[in-house]
Amino acid sequence: RTSVLDWYMIEENTAMEKIPCSTRENNEPEPSPKDENLELLKEQIYDIISTIRDPEKPYTLEELDVVQADLISVSQPNPSVILATITWVPTVPHCHLALTIALCIRVKLQRELAADHLKIDIIVQDGKHSQKAEIDRQVNDKERYSAAMEKEEIMAVIEDLIQERY
Repeated sequence: RTSVLDWYMIEENTAMEKIPCSTRENNEPEPSPKDENLELLKEQIYDIISTIRDPEKPYTLEELDVVQADLISVSQPNPSVILATITWVPTVPHCHLALTIALCIRVKLQRELAADHLKIDIIVQDGKHSQKAEIDRQVNDKERYSAAMEKEEIMAVIEDLIQERY
């Protein structure tokens, strides 16, 4: 399946940045094709993670406002890298399954948007969890993340939570 990310990089490599920027009636610049593609990627990221189920409640992360579209940012700091930052909000500051939720977000995004030029940062919203620094470090450190993914019991839980339910 082709993602927005795939055709974004194809279009980016065909010099879309050289297209002049027109203006709207109110003198605001029209969004460039690059900006539109980044916005589409942001929407796609939200669609992917919004259906993850909470480990304790019978609701999705979207239904619990754990993930919110306005807390996702996508930028292109240089031509060869797209940075997606997903900020999420645990339901309580002492949630003991917060790392599981963060790992679910990473696993699902990496499966759906696997690309060498996409860097994903997953962070707990400031002030929303008592172990924010530890959770952010674990989920964003490749070695720690890989070690967690090698544990069958963790992967079984994650697989169940990210599975689409219809």
